[in-house]
Amino acid sequence: MQETSGSSATPATVPPPGASFSFTSEELAQLLGTIVSKLQRAPTAEAVAGTSPVVPSQVTAESFPAFSMASGSQPTPGMSLLDQFPSVKAGVLLDIARHDFEPSDLYKLDSKYRDKAERSVLDLSVYFRILTAFASSSGNPLFSCHVATSTMEYLCQLQKFHEEYQWSAVLSYHMEFHHRRLREMTRGDYSKWGMIDASLQVQHLFGRERVRTAGHSQAGVLKPAGPRDASGEVCQNFNRGKCDSPCRNRRAHKCSTCGGDHSAAACTSKASA
Repeated sequence: MQETSGSSATPATVPPPGASFSFTSEELAQLLGTIVSKLQRAPTAEAVAGTSPVVPSQVTAESFPAFSMASGSQPTPGMSLLDQFPSVKAGVLLDIARHDFEPSDLYKLDSKYRDKAERSVLDLSVYFRILTAFASSSGNPLFSCHVATSTMEYLCQLQKFHEEYQWSAVLSYHMEFHHRRLREMTRGDYSKWGMIDASLQVQHLFGRERVRTAGHSQAGVLKPAGPRDASGEVCQNFNRGKCDSPCRNRRAHKCSTCGGDHSAAACTSKASA
């Protein structure tokens, strides 16, 4: 930097505002070199704190923290299904635990549909919550985790079917799919909920693609979009002995349990299972 005064040293003073400085190219290069050298010698934050830098390593099962829950938000242990689902009738809860619950009776799990004509809604979320709570009563967290995972996969798959195929076809697929799972669950097998049944897919879904995709759905609750084609649905009134043939709503008069040409009341397949 160029000096503007005599050779005698003068005390350093703060330059007035707006003062300008001029550097030669050699001085600027020397200044930048000094700054870089000091930065390279500066201690790191880990060194100042007395710790070593964290080196990323492979993530293993031991890398995850233990799950914890605040004491004020922990569920009450030992609660029965009756306490956890007070709005569901005790007999319905018992049927679900025994795997005797009919898929066509899902409307009984929600008061919004229990006493109304709109019973084509699949409120599977409540049913699966009850099933998972029942699994947790075993005291084995792996059981409840397995049931929750499998049933959630089924909900996701059913939603995809709902977007691709006609509602009546999806409903028929579910009714038969659910019936098949009932017998498996009595043997302690819940794994098939998370799988697609290819034979039922061919029987009920293929060739029944949707013409339009507009519609409204909520998580775990699937509704038809617009006017429905009921020809592929099983008539529940027929199975209750309350509808004469031919069906006035053009639904199929066949057994909701086995698909035979008789009502559920006259079905013998369940009794022989």
